[in-house]
Amino acid sequence: MVDVAHVYLTKEEYLAGHRSILRIEAENVEKQEPGYLEIQLEIASRRVDDYICKRYTVPLAPPFPSVVKRWVGNFVSYQVYLQRGGNSQRGEAHDKRMDRLESDTVAELLHAADGQNSLLEIQIGPRSDETGVTKGGLIFASTTNPFELSRQQYRRAQREGSLRRL
Repeated sequence: MVDVAHVYLTKEEYLAGHRSILRIEAENVEKQEPGYLEIQLEIASRRVDDYICKRYTVPLAPPFPSVVKRWVGNFVSYQVYLQRGGNSQRGEAHDKRMDRLESDTVAELLHAADGQNSLLEIQIGPRSDETGVTKGGLIFASTTNPFELSRQQYRRAQREGSLRRL
């Protein structure tokens, strides 16, 4: 049974958020295999959790951010695409677009999980001012030498071997 509290996007929200062709394809897959969309929505929700658990407390608290719903919807759309098989009328460009949809979603999730100064501020609690950012903050106080950051970057580059002698 699907854990409704953990699904970030409902079947109705998923179907309502798609254009007619994708919606028809999803509905056709659902007719062929009843319950398929609910299962894929749960799998996609857990997949999102797997990526962002490094930085955020999962599962996220409702109301769920629209970016999280988009990620789940993208994963489910890709699975619907794979489930229904190729469509020769839509061509190779559509196949590449669907592959890129999934890879772009993974890239965004990796950025949300790893980025210290991410644009994707996901709320972790019911309070609107509480976010999941646990890293970051002040690097230096106002009394710090203004050249200290440059020195630290230079030392880090030396350690990593990315500086070449001119």
